[in-house]
Amino acid sequence: MSNFKSEQHRLEVHGRTLHFVAYEGRPEHVGRGEAAEGPMWYLMCEGHRKPVMPHTAGQPAGERDVALLKWAMANAIDPNAVRRPPRARAVPQDVE
Repeated sequence: MSNFKSEQHRLEVHGRTLHFVAYEGRPEHVGRGEAAEGPMWYLMCEGHRKPVMPHTAGQPAGERDVALLKWAMANAIDPNAVRRPPRARAVPQDVE
């Protein structure tokens, strides 16, 4: 039985909340041609997960947050997209 303890973390980046989850690695599966994989942080999005970075047990929270933020800025957030408040809709004029 494994000693791995799953972790979850949320980061607020440019008005978006990103949900990261750490999953345990898996052993090599020769029959399927899959290499061994260590514990990883994944970004959870719409029922799917995207690998982010290796999970290190006991990593300081500040160091983890900086690494996840760097990854998010490089991979998940469009640097040109700035969240703006929605524009007010024009009220239609009565047409006669």
